[in-house]
This record gives sequence, structure tokens and C-alpha cells, in this order.
Amino acid sequence: MIKRTLLAAAIFSALPAYAGLTSITAGYDFTDYSGDHGNRNLAYAELVAKVENATLLFNLSQGRRDYETENFNATRGQGAVWYKWNNWLTTRTGIAFADNTPVFARQDFRQDINLALLPKTLFTTGYRYTKYYDDVEVDAWQRRRITLYWPGDHQLPLYPL
Repeated sequence: MIKRTLLAAAIFSALPAYAGLTSITAGYDFTDYSGDHGNRNLAYAELVAKVENATLLFNLSQGRRDYETENFNATRGQGAVWYKWNNWLTTRTGIAFADNTPVFARQDFRQDINLALLPKTLFTTGYRYTKYYDDVEVDAWQRRRITLYWPGDHQLPLYPL
């Protein structure tokens, strides 16, 4: 698993370097789930780039989920685009695909819309579709959310409306 992640990091770092490349990251994560849901080991490589009004993220992950009597391996590829359309409208679009195992969600699509119509206030709405192992599907709407910002990087989420 670590070898695959290092290979992905090498591929990302071999990409042509340009002014918009902001980070290349490789990492590891361990999650111990409650009850009899086992644990998960995850290694990943990630590339983030800034291109004009967009921030692009590409991620390749390799994971292993261990239960008491069985284990699963899977690979996931995902990407996201944050785009600043103007001073009051930004969007985030993300998509991910993985093997059909309990390690990762098999398919994931999300779309968020952020409106900054008032000073220091952000209105957010969005949609997410996820398909999990064994074709379990979930649709989620983020109805409305308001976040107030003030100096010192403080924020106060107020939701739902």
C-alpha cells in the first residue's frame, strides 16, 4: 500500500512545475471504527494547484479495511474544483470513484454554491450523491447555511435558516 502511494507521489511530482502548483502531499491515516466495524488503514497522495480563478485538487488513495474475519483493499481517485466566479459567487464541485468494497464510498459527487451577498456573511447550499458498497445510495441536500465572519479568522455557523 505504501509503495503505491509513493509511486503516485512520484508521478505527481514529475508533473511539469508551474506557478499555480501550491502543494504535493503524501500521508497516512488510521481509523478504528466502533463496535464490530473493524479498522481502516489509508495512504494517499494529493496535488493542489491554483489556475486563474480555480483551485484544483487531485487525490489518489489506497486503503485496507480489516474486520475480525475478512479484509478488503481498494483504490480511490478523486478530484475537486473550487471556482471563484466573482466577488459574491463561488462553487465547489467534487467527484470520486473507488472499488466496490467497504473501504471507500464507491461513487461520490458533490456540488456546493456559496453566496457572499452581505459583508462578512456567507450563504451556502449544496447537493451530494454517494453510492456505497453493495449499491447503497444516499442523496443529501444541504438546505441552507449561514456563516458569519469577523476579524481574527473567527466564524459562527448559523443553520438551518
